[in-house]
Amino acid sequence: MSNNLNRVWDLGHIIHNLMLGKDYEIPKKSVYQAIRKETVNDVNKAIETYYLT
Repeated sequence: MSNNLNRVWDLGHIIHNLMLGKDYEIPKKSVYQAIRKETVNDVNKAIETYYLT
């Protein structure tokens, strides 16, 4: 069991729906990925990015 969302599975469904001409929703950007690199270099910049995302 995991509380992580499976983004690969979601992406597969989006691509499938797109190929079939069905409606799809663009996945939301992960906050973790947005601030991950910045956290290593500058925590304050990462916090700023978090609030802007």
